[in-house]
Amino acid sequence: MVIFKKILLGLVTLVISLITIVLLINLSIFDEELDPEIQELIKPKPLVLSPDNAYFAYMGISASADKDMMESGMAFVKRYAENRNNGIDDMLTQDYLETLGKRIPDTLGDNFEFCSVRKQNDCVSKINKQIADMPADDPLLLLQLQRYQTMIKLQKFEYPFQFSNMSLLPGYSPILKLNKIQISTISQQLNNSKIIKNLIADIKFWRMALDQDNLLIGKMIALEPLWSDLGFLSDFIRKNNLNEKQIQKIKSFLLPLSNDEKDFIATFDTEFIYVHHFLANPNLDYLAEQNNMFYVFLALYQPNASINMHYRSYVQPMKDLSELSLADFLFYLENCKNGIEQDNVDCIHDNIPTPSYFNLSNYYNLTGKFMLSYAAWPIEDYIARVHDLNTMIRLVNLQLSLKTVDKELIPQAIKESEFNNPYTNKPMDYDAENGWLSFECLDKSSVCKVKL
Repeated sequence: MVIFKKILLGLVTLVISLITIVLLINLSIFDEELDPEIQELIKPKPLVLSPDNAYFAYMGISASADKDMMESGMAFVKRYAENRNNGIDDMLTQDYLETLGKRIPDTLGDNFEFCSVRKQNDCVSKINKQIADMPADDPLLLLQLQRYQTMIKLQKFEYPFQFSNMSLLPGYSPILKLNKIQISTISQQLNNSKIIKNLIADIKFWRMALDQDNLLIGKMIALEPLWSDLGFLSDFIRKNNLNEKQIQKIKSFLLPLSNDEKDFIATFDTEFIYVHHFLANPNLDYLAEQNNMFYVFLALYQPNASINMHYRSYVQPMKDLSELSLADFLFYLENCKNGIEQDNVDCIHDNIPTPSYFNLSNYYNLTGKFMLSYAAWPIEDYIARVHDLNTMIRLVNLQLSLKTVDKELIPQAIKESEFNNPYTNKPMDYDAENGWLSFECLDKSSVCKVKL
């Protein structure tokens, strides 16, 4: 019995000693300094109100009819910045009324099915049919279409303030709907040159947004109208007899995405700033819902160490992934996303720690290690979606090149075309019976095909 008591006392003393050591090493004085690169990224950014910035058009496009779109958008953002400076990272109802007025309600889709061209083969024909039946004299719709046309003439997009996890996002829904209404309305006109001119203007704007919008959601939003424009352009090519001048005009703007348009580095930095706010000031209630022991683990949390770990093990590898050539990215997908891992491939998900209670080294910033799994998200599909858009441009170029080819010669022309499938280095798929050109998308939520 005496021996048992001694053993029990020894175990209790050991446990108390371990708990004491763990609590001591997690005192704030042992937290890390933020890495210099991170300190540079999170520096406050002064508010810049520039009347040529399309961000303000995003914010003001649904302002009341008696207000100017750009001025309202700037007034809204200025008020938001003032609120943030006063410790309120939000906009109140009165703020909306005083800056945007009584906003135009988002009722554009009430009587229409605004499908996604990226996800549905028949979306273009659905939209065209619905737009043809839509009243052409709705004053609010005409006003918003006029604002949309003003917006796509702008040549700059940037967030005018430092982004945070509480920052307000633009109302993307009306803009995406207006894109479809605008392009569908134009494409049903009889003037081919005017249709091409308007498609050029729309594609030019959204390629600029794809390049300059440094939010991940903003980049993905820019992809949608670009995919829609390609869908309507493909439909236009299929249905119309084009002269050589018109074919050359289309070729002149149907160019591959530039490296800047495919770049995600600034995007991942902006997303990191968002996550930085979350890690520096964690939402305790949310985390407690995910793990009811979180409040217990709060004593084992080091904010700076967590932020550094997130950047080193997740953000920087994401940036490296986005810079890979197409061939290297495909190799990464094959080995990391499809589960065929090899020793010479550094998969991002392998960098995310999976803490073990039985590994003593994990007890420094144990909570931060758990939180990283919540702050990380699968990124490969977003990069893949940009590659798919670039390959869709090749597909529509192939369709255009086949416009003057006799039907019986099309299979051979596809085999010999420069516009092959860059994922396989083989010709694009051709369904001769139904007239479809296609390739298998990297992002499985998309449909990559056009009809001859």
